[in-house]
Amino acid sequence: MFHFALRIRNKLPYGQRKFHDIQRLAFVVDNHYGLLDKLKQQTIPASHVETMSKFPSSYARNLLHPFSKHLVSTYASNYYKKATPYYGEFPLQFFASELYSLDASIVDTEHTHSVILYPEQIRISNIEKEHIPYITRLCSNEYVPELVESNDSRIEKMEGINIYFFCDVDTFDRTTLLCQWFAHCFSSSNYDKVNFFLVVVISKMGKIRV
Repeated sequence: MFHFALRIRNKLPYGQRKFHDIQRLAFVVDNHYGLLDKLKQQTIPASHVETMSKFPSSYARNLLHPFSKHLVSTYASNYYKKATPYYGEFPLQFFASELYSLDASIVDTEHTHSVILYPEQIRISNIEKEHIPYITRLCSNEYVPELVESNDSRIEKMEGINIYFFCDVDTFDRTTLLCQWFAHCFSSSNYDKVNFFLVVVISKMGKIRV
């Protein structure tokens, strides 16, 4: 179980939010689900006409469904049952993600997963499924940056360069090509402190800033 030598001040309930609060994104990295392989199976031939729809595909939306096998659905279930939106927006949003890294040492072990918190760029790793309710509460806390002071090896401030690629069924192929191009450029420059997060769009993108 996670035990932090840390006092989180003024812990906020799920429902409270002020207008000036920073929107936080939580990227649930479950590399054992095979998210990108499953997304690849859903891809459709690229149309010559660019779609104007900003809504995610049915596959992407279903990732948040309680019966989804991706762990992001468990986080969403824990959070949205108690959270209160502010003018239709939640202060915390969860996204199903998969990690590509030039440093293989940061990939989680067989039965665990990670959560990346943005904009703080904090990674909580080696999370067991039974820890999810506790991690969900941590993600909702106003003082998340203080977590890095806990001296817990599973919590770290992510250094180097972190690039987030948002994609869906109709943009997956182009996104992976772009990711590979970035990886090639960094590798050619002998720079390995870079992580690529391929994130499936499961909500409207218009109000997300990364």
